[in-house]
Amino acid sequence: MKVIRKHVLSLAAACAVGLGALGAAPAQAEIVQLGFILDSSGSIGSGGWGIMKNGLANAMDVLLTGADTYEVTVVSFSDVAQTVLAPTIVSAGNLASVKSTITGASFLNDWTNYDAAFTLMKTQLM
Repeated sequence: MKVIRKHVLSLAAACAVGLGALGAAPAQAEIVQLGFILDSSGSIGSGGWGIMKNGLANAMDVLLTGADTYEVTVVSFSDVAQTVLAPTIVSAGNLASVKSTITGASFLNDWTNYDAAFTLMKTQLM
């Protein structure tokens, strides 16, 4: 029994050394889809709307850090839903445009229709 155990441990050690010699597989960047639904109904108020869209626009800077690639979609809603930013891969080359598109979104200022927002986002992410 000790002989078998010794051979199994030797084999396991050899495999570990062999796999270590191959090196780690290179990291592969992922495309991560991010969908943001912004409430633009009257209860938010124009001041709250400004805080929300400016905060999201400023957060776009974080997406350029790390190995992953981010596809961002932004939908706003009130009584209707509208696409603010169609699915877009965020890069250093288009970051300013993405942020400008988000901050330029209009305040809809009507009643709240969550269903319209989620339905539109679902179609955008497919």
